[in-house]
Amino acid sequence: MWPLAASRPGRPHGGAPTITGHIPLSPVLSGILAWCAGQIGRNHARATHRVAPTFILCWFLGAIVTAFVLSCGGPSQERPTGGAVKSSSEGPPARIISMAPSITEVVFAMGLGDRVVGVSDFCDYPPEARKKPKIGGLVNPNMEAIVSLDPDLVIALPNVTHESLFRTLRHLGIRVLELPNDTLGDLFGTIRAIGKATSSEAAAEEMVRRLETKFDEVHRKVALAPRRRVMFVVGIEPLFVAGSGTFIDELITIAGGENIAGDSISKYPQIGIESVIARAPDVILYTSLNFELTPEQEAEAKKLWSVYPSLPAVREGRIRGLEADYVTLAGPRLEMGVEQIARAIHPEAFEQRGQGAE
Repeated sequence: MWPLAASRPGRPHGGAPTITGHIPLSPVLSGILAWCAGQIGRNHARATHRVAPTFILCWFLGAIVTAFVLSCGGPSQERPTGGAVKSSSEGPPARIISMAPSITEVVFAMGLGDRVVGVSDFCDYPPEARKKPKIGGLVNPNMEAIVSLDPDLVIALPNVTHESLFRTLRHLGIRVLELPNDTLGDLFGTIRAIGKATSSEAAAEEMVRRLETKFDEVHRKVALAPRRRVMFVVGIEPLFVAGSGTFIDELITIAGGENIAGDSISKYPQIGIESVIARAPDVILYTSLNFELTPEQEAEAKKLWSVYPSLPAVREGRIRGLEADYVTLAGPRLEMGVEQIARAIHPEAFEQRGQGAE
């Protein structure tokens, strides 16, 4: 069985500086969210089927904000409604709204796309999701748009800044599921919770089984390979990386790597170059800003890190780009993402083994 983050062996570089990267919550919410909302609004008019680079930065910063927010309280769950729950007495929900891209992917992958009546502005996969009515962005959902679609189930990520909206929806008798997606355990719980709420338990269990089977398969392929220290970059200037308590951290472990930020206090810490040099990553992973890896982007990434030749990843040419859709959204496509990460860390383990990742 692939290892859980909690069972990860101790790290040999105990002398390296401990990453804290803890950002005060209030400045983050007032600064980052306000900036993101403004930038997204300005870019919305020229958005295409590809996500604008500004949005990707906002998406990651939003993930960091959410991580800090959730660290201040207990795990989220479905809370009692203030009125009658439509789906409880009338069978499975027939009108579903998804408020996050990762949730939309899960719902559609379960075969529930025909029940979806609304999605967030940034839900663009599968392609059918682009045709659904939009209910606002990740930081600015539109209450009127949601209510006008007459949903009987709204599925969202936990977010304390949206509590007033969730409370109003529940008061109107609309069932709201708040489902976290920080870890793989969260993802499996989310899949099963959606399956239970929609009477699609069999589809949910099949999705979990497929993911677990793929994780097992990848972990076995790299089991005998030397563990390489990995830095997964989610933001540059300042430098943010994936840390502990994230599904990215767990995927790195499954893929035969050791996350250099695996002992961080926050989920997506900001770190300095001194800490990077001290931790000496063997592999540096990044994702393309427009979900498309090009020679130009790869050359730019190598140029960026070339000023630090002492880093093993630079010296040995292990700066690798990944398809963002496959590795940054907690959903069914992690089945492809985990193999992409493993191939980036241990390409030698896949050289003589079957077909590549999709």
